[in-house]
Parts: sequence; C-alpha cells; structure tokens
Amino acid sequence: MKTCGQARIWATVGSIGFAALIAIQFLRPPITHPQVTADLTAPPEVKQILRTSCYDCHSNETRLAWFDEIVPAYWLVASDVKAGRRRLNFSDIGTLPAA
Repeated sequence: MKTCGQARIWATVGSIGFAALIAIQFLRPPITHPQVTADLTAPPEVKQILRTSCYDCHSNETRLAWFDEIVPAYWLVASDVKAGRRRLNFSDIGTLPAA
C-alpha cells in the first residue's frame, strides 16, 4: 500500500511533469510561409492529388493538423517541412529548368 508520503511525492512529480509539458509548448521553431513564386503547372486532377498528399511538406502552403501543433510532435513536423522544402518545393518548381 502507498503511504501518504509516497502519494505526495507522486503528486509533486506529476505536477512538475505537467508544468514542464506546458512550458515546452512555447519552444517552437518557426514554419515560414514565403510567397509562392512559380507554382507547379499540371493537370487539375494531378495537382489536386499533389495538393492533398504532398503540399503540406513540399510547398510554402503548409497546413498543420491540430495534433501537429502540440510539442514535441511540432518539432518533428517543423524539421520534416524544412527538409521537404529543401529537397522539393512545389511553390517554386516553375523556376527550375525543364530538364
């Protein structure tokens, strides 16, 4: 059985953990939304598939789901968006050579 002292220790640890979880919500790297300079030219059907499947990480038009806004998941999403845009960015793909 737990004693009163053990319960108090667990309550303190839980309170500190909850406070830490709230505090880290303010440590958020920015996800910027620069101007779209040269969007992808593609048939509407293809563009719609790419927009729903790829644009959140591979364009300047990133939309996050509610669960992506919660740290530490936000840190992973911000890192993935940065890497995705660096490798392929549909918002400026029109400025690349055709080859």
